[in-house]
Amino acid sequence: MIVGPLARYRRRKVALLEPGWRTLRVRAEWTDRTYTGRRAIEAVLRKLSTEQAVCYVSLGLSEMRRTTSATDWRLSLWRGRAVSITYLPTGLNVRSLRGTLGASEDPYRDLMVALAWIGDRGVEAKSLPAMAWDLWRSTLSEPVRLGADPQLGHAALFGGRQAAEPGAYWHSALWDIRSAYPTAMASRPVATSLREVSPATRLDFDTPGLITGTVFVPPDLPYAPLPVREGQRIVSYPVGPVSGTWTWREAKAATMLGCELSVDTCYAPRREVDLFGPWWETMQAGRAIPGPAGSMMKAISNSLWGQFALRGEGGVHVYWSDDAGESPIDEPRPDRNLPHHYTAHIAAEISSRVRVQTLLEGMY
Repeated sequence: MIVGPLARYRRRKVALLEPGWRTLRVRAEWTDRTYTGRRAIEAVLRKLSTEQAVCYVSLGLSEMRRTTSATDWRLSLWRGRAVSITYLPTGLNVRSLRGTLGASEDPYRDLMVALAWIGDRGVEAKSLPAMAWDLWRSTLSEPVRLGADPQLGHAALFGGRQAAEPGAYWHSALWDIRSAYPTAMASRPVATSLREVSPATRLDFDTPGLITGTVFVPPDLPYAPLPVREGQRIVSYPVGPVSGTWTWREAKAATMLGCELSVDTCYAPRREVDLFGPWWETMQAGRAIPGPAGSMMKAISNSLWGQFALRGEGGVHVYWSDDAGESPIDEPRPDRNLPHHYTAHIAAEISSRVRVQTLLEGMY
């Protein structure tokens, strides 16, 4: 996968939509009006499509189906999360702001503040993850080639330790690290690619490599250090003999806590590059924008690391067979390989940096 700097910028019209039952408020440069009734709403949706406007809703994409007949809409899910909804008669695509402006008294104003800052950096209005990717590309000075064995990268990719679901807990603590992922990304260079080396290679805490092997975790450790995948979406931290794939940093941290490590295969960086230093300097200015617009920029910056773990599977289209939108029909989307498939080792390295920081600073 070759990623290069942004080549061009096209300013696009933007609209913020507030859907209701057979009502639709449209806020844009040319209007701030609530349209009522199917005919009026269908007309304004056609206008938005003709102008190729980028349309957003603050939260609740599926509510757009109630503005007209639900049979006119198709909701796109990725791994259970709504990512966009399409008005089928015109192909107009509506994206979600994921509640990032939920605290705003004037979400359209704050949206335009954020988009103006983004536009000044040559990035056009898109979905939040797409803008995150383009903002990173805007800081690249030259093309960079990224790629490693995707199975190896995904085997080491566990995400972060997650906050607990609501409930009653004992002997528990919540540890939150400010700007955890962006800071981890910019803290050290990452590997653009990997090569297999001797299993006897000394693991350096700050080198972005991967190992496969077995670790014996002492049962008396208060917190088990290494994640393993029990199912597609289930990750646990067991004690005793544990086999898996981890970053050098995470495996080294386990040995520092008294675990015994046996390495089967070892992969070192073929090349290390500071991919995110200039990006993080830029994004800190965006995150410093006062009010909800700054919160939106924080969400955009926090979403970048996940783009390196994108997989073209788990997609579903949802249609409705009735006007009221009460009878959904799920249609799985065909799996496809994405270029990001070969950058999972970067996402694995970033998330492990956060896990190790949580482990060593917060838990020990």
